[in-house]
Amino acid sequence: MSIEKISNRQFATILFMMRVTIVLSLLPLLTTGEARQDAWAAAIITAVGLALEVLLIGGLGVRYPHLTVVEYSRKLLGGVVGTAVSAVILWQLVHMAATDVRVYAELMASGYLPETPMVVIVGGFLAVAALTAYLGIESVGRTADALVPLYVLFIVATIVGALSKFDVGNLEPVLSRGWGPVLSSAATPVGIGAQLLTLGVVIPNLTMPERAVRSALLAITFAGLTFILASITIVGVLGPELGAQASFPFLEVARMIVIARAIARIEALGIFAWGVGLLVGSSLMLYCSCRALAQLLGLADYRPVVLPLAAIVAIHSVHGYRDLFSVTAFFRPPGFPLYIASVMLIPYGLLWAGHLIRAARQARDRKSGGRAG
Repeated sequence: MSIEKISNRQFATILFMMRVTIVLSLLPLLTTGEARQDAWAAAIITAVGLALEVLLIGGLGVRYPHLTVVEYSRKLLGGVVGTAVSAVILWQLVHMAATDVRVYAELMASGYLPETPMVVIVGGFLAVAALTAYLGIESVGRTADALVPLYVLFIVATIVGALSKFDVGNLEPVLSRGWGPVLSSAATPVGIGAQLLTLGVVIPNLTMPERAVRSALLAITFAGLTFILASITIVGVLGPELGAQASFPFLEVARMIVIARAIARIEALGIFAWGVGLLVGSSLMLYCSCRALAQLLGLADYRPVVLPLAAIVAIHSVHGYRDLFSVTAFFRPPGFPLYIASVMLIPYGLLWAGHLIRAARQARDRKSGGRAG
């Protein structure tokens, strides 16, 4: 069976949109930690942490460029342990997709659809994401290509439009409480980097899989710059305390912008942009989850599991959280970063150990073969 391909540029675009969606939603740099006016410094640390995650996940994936993490985990760790490791990664992808959709659904329910049951909002969104995933990774890439200009335009318009209300005094004093609060604010966005687990599945789909790490790092760099600019803008406009207390601080800034007498309330465009980014990210995570599940079940095609898995994501999204406050509580350190560390570092620690042992054995065998010859 032939495998669908997307370009590395499309892959980087998808990753960029998936990461920057966090800016449009909770922006945990401000809302989950104590950095306050130093959120920009937390954004820098977040970018470094994400780069390390790319090297951890993508660095191993490019060594097996034609295999998914399910395939090379069994190769490196054996059938039982490899399957268990793959199942942990699969669950984390399902969990992240369910959580991301729930946050967006909470915004829609609180602001625009108060009488609509949560299951309808979540189900409607996931139906579109499931259809995109069913159509394949090429559809996800083309969707990202088509929508990224509008996505970037809104972010740039909000940041530029907010300059008239910017107060540089809100950014002071700089690092007056040391690095502890900054690290607390960086922990959650680094943990949300679990989205990068998609790398382990999607690398064989790239036209140049050996350059996957470079593409992912490029996406992380641009996303990191967006994080920094957005953090500075929000703190400069709202102030550190109000910015930290707002449920959706970037949209709060957008709400304050009046471009002309007839052009105001552009946060509606932000909600659209958030939905676009979430659709792209959720479709990718659903696609990767389905491929991983199909390979675990020994199926030749992932499409038969799209609908059942989308239903599981929807059920978890609706019943996994009571309300927006429970989602925010879930993301708060130290619980969330420790949880993510356990589901990323342990599986990938085992995989890297298996790879290094395998590489050492191959080197020893080559050396023994050379002496025998």
